[in-house]
Amino acid sequence: MKNIKYYTYTTLGFCVFFALIAMAATNLIVKFATVSLLNEKIEQGQQQVKNIQSLLAQHQTKIIEQQNRNAIQHAIQNTNNQSLYLSIIDWSGAIICHPDVTKIGSKSDQKASIVSRFEKSISGKDLYNFLSTKLSSNYSNVFYSLPIKESDWIIAIHLNKEVLKEQTNELKTKVIVSFLIIGLILLFLILIIIRWLTGVYDNQILRLNSKIEDDLNKLNLSLQNYQENISEFAKASVSQNNITNSVVPANAIKEHEKKRILTYSRNELRPVNIEDIAYIYVDNTITYLTQKNGQKSTSQETLDGIYSHLNDKLFFRVNRQIIVCIYAINKIIKYDNNKLKIETSPSSEIDIIIGKNKASAFKQWLDI
Repeated sequence: MKNIKYYTYTTLGFCVFFALIAMAATNLIVKFATVSLLNEKIEQGQQQVKNIQSLLAQHQTKIIEQQNRNAIQHAIQNTNNQSLYLSIIDWSGAIICHPDVTKIGSKSDQKASIVSRFEKSISGKDLYNFLSTKLSSNYSNVFYSLPIKESDWIIAIHLNKEVLKEQTNELKTKVIVSFLIIGLILLFLILIIIRWLTGVYDNQILRLNSKIEDDLNKLNLSLQNYQENISEFAKASVSQNNITNSVVPANAIKEHEKKRILTYSRNELRPVNIEDIAYIYVDNTITYLTQKNGQKSTSQETLDGIYSHLNDKLFFRVNRQIIVCIYAINKIIKYDNNKLKIETSPSSEIDIIIGKNKASAFKQWLDI
């Protein structure tokens, strides 16, 4: 898959981003659901205590008291495996009724109850925040209690922390699995969208490249025809002694066109015929002339000064750094960002790049 890096980066980025969101959302969802569950349990427990308290508040004989104790014990038997369960103790702390019959008659937990932690009525949010702290281990699991009038009994509602923790973990697991499924579905959809977009982009690039290739073929063909036309002009004018007229038509010659340029090679002062020049360029403020045979020399003239005396049909100012002769151009190829690159003979020491803003002028120079 040629676009594997796009899929890889997208997958990694999405997974990291979605994981961070899922972690934060999971904690919020679990907290909200647990608080709602605790509110429901608190309300349910308080209602149970009030019902039992109302039932037992009536005057009781020893027989009725024992019957009520047996009925309550039977009702709460083995309920301690639930998140909320009920027990009855007396003022001395002895357990009268408990889901675990082995604890009947023993002393209840002497730790402070959770309800004593709060000055006002306890809420699900308060209870959740408290259970989330390490201090909760120092308190018993009684979160609501109510004494029975005209009796030494106290009804207590217990919160089974272990069962509540299991329920919370189960809820957290379900939320995580849900987010995982949602994340996989979203990732699959995103990858499909990316594949479609990259397909559209690749097709556009392919059409653009095809157009560029056609333009380059036309450009190279025009270059070849242009070079042949100039050569025919030169052959037709061989009998004349004027070099300018032997290369181009008379109406294409500049008024002050030079026939040669004075150059320096080592310590020698040497004239170079215009017709022998392949290209001229500037490097580190020094003007270099490269001839068709590969010889290189320097000139004290500026690139602007030289170009003002050159034949426009033979030479083109590619950019601010280089002037190239039509005869030196071997091939025109596409370059980065809709630019053109010229290959010359002899090879140039620097890259000859035609910017996209000057490409149209270059095509016009070749009569395209």
